[in-house]
Amino acid sequence: MPLPNTPFTLCGGCMCRSVRYQIIVPAFEERPLNPTDRQKQARLPVVATDSCNTCRQATGAVLPIWMCVPADMLQMKLAPWLNGPPAVNEEAAAIDKQTLEPTPTSEAFLLADTHIYPSSSPSPSSTTLRTYPSSPGVTRSFCGLCGTSLTFSRKPMTAGYPDMFDVLLGTLDREWVEQDWLAPERHFWLSCEIPWVNRILLGGGLPRYSRSRLEEGTGGG
Repeated sequence: MPLPNTPFTLCGGCMCRSVRYQIIVPAFEERPLNPTDRQKQARLPVVATDSCNTCRQATGAVLPIWMCVPADMLQMKLAPWLNGPPAVNEEAAAIDKQTLEPTPTSEAFLLADTHIYPSSSPSPSSTTLRTYPSSPGVTRSFCGLCGTSLTFSRKPMTAGYPDMFDVLLGTLDREWVEQDWLAPERHFWLSCEIPWVNRILLGGGLPRYSRSRLEEGTGGG
């Protein structure tokens, strides 16, 4: 199912809620064309599964799912790094489940570019957002407190593409992940796919459980 043609905003963030983001997608006709579509009909963003080896290791997921988003659609809001995990965790737990309270570090949502590629190096202890140069030109972002992997980005981008951030779909708030139209529409890096993962995707018929206890089985796949 394709993304809605009307404007929409998605919200998400890391597990401890120190990093919050929103993806603001305009109406279909205002979205940039996907430069790999020769018919010039597909537009960005796009949701895709990914069998790349480095993304598998970086995320800890055998099949990461990304939302590939033009950089000007992604905004972040950061909480300050407080002294010591217990204090941060207690404060994070008290934060409303939808938004962070404004802080001196980040009073509003700002373009993710300004946080992940700051013009001047911020104090390493100012927020929990961390970055890692996993390969030449590639930057991955994650929360330094709870460890949640958040984004992948490459600079410079491949010719024809706008600046992009790939956002891990699992970091979206549950209400958005449940939307049928966020199901992946493409599978990237098939050259690296793991055969048993592919068999499961094609309907491996595995036993199913409502949680993790064997007596809660619900039958085959």
